[in-house]
Amino acid sequence: MITDMGMGDLMTEKERMELKKDGFFSVRDSDKLSVRFSSGGGYFTAEQMIALGQMAQKFGNGRVVISSRLSAEVVEIDRADMDEIKRQADQAGLRRGLSGPRARTVTSCMGTYCVKGTYDTLALAREINEKYTVGQVDMMLPERFKICVGGCPNSCMKPSLNDFGIEGHMVPEYAPGKCRTCKVCQVKKHCPSDAISFCDGKVHVNTDLCQTCGICRRQCPFHVFREDPETKYQIYLGGTWGRKSRMANRWPALIHREEIFPLLDRTLEWYRSNGEEHERFGFTIERLGFDRYLWDMGYQKQEGNDDGRKEKRSQNQYAELFQCNA
Repeated sequence: MITDMGMGDLMTEKERMELKKDGFFSVRDSDKLSVRFSSGGGYFTAEQMIALGQMAQKFGNGRVVISSRLSAEVVEIDRADMDEIKRQADQAGLRRGLSGPRARTVTSCMGTYCVKGTYDTLALAREINEKYTVGQVDMMLPERFKICVGGCPNSCMKPSLNDFGIEGHMVPEYAPGKCRTCKVCQVKKHCPSDAISFCDGKVHVNTDLCQTCGICRRQCPFHVFREDPETKYQIYLGGTWGRKSRMANRWPALIHREEIFPLLDRTLEWYRSNGEEHERFGFTIERLGFDRYLWDMGYQKQEGNDDGRKEKRSQNQYAELFQCNA
């Protein structure tokens, strides 16, 4: 028997884990519990928010606490009310948040609505959450696995500090011939990376400075820059923070939307096969080497590139767009 921190009674480890698996957690310095509800990708509906408020007033202390992974917790509830809370939550379509060594609730930024967002982040986050957090709830991993969806290189949700981080990018596509050499170039004025210059009187993008954030695409009144270039994705692997922090490794190239799920599938299987018990994904990468991970994912060096970075090839595909026309 063990005493769970904050619980007035004794529980076995199995009982404690069963509670957590059902979305209930002990409250510090109390015999009460909290119940966690997953946002399932970054948002609740208005009806779900009303239900959360009603449960907080009836069963808790009137507060709904938002967690760092965008889940909502109704706090200080009695164990005797667990069944009724579950019944009301089911009626409202609220899923209880899980813990343990599995894929956790997927988080997302406001990229769907943010003016700097490059794609519908909430939709992608919910799709990933449905497949992995909900659909593979019984798939146990060596440790927790956190997935984050970000809409642009501002990295508000810090995808580089998640086990699998996704970040939207837009490689600028433009036609220098349309440039009218305005006295005040709106693209240059608004570029946060100072990557815009002029060559022979025409706009030019410095690819060494460009962060492919996509801000340039809507600044030129003469449409020198394409307004709807394809969104591509930077993948971050093995990031974590806390007692043992680690900045993620970057997948060596921006990838297409249809490549995200196959890469995530292979990554989870690789981690499950190679990770040691209680070892976070990033430290499995450190132990075995990032090159080993890339090799097992099917990534190989490209001929003619000394460092083998696939992004060199990707940038070369856009070389003509970036060249300064004489």
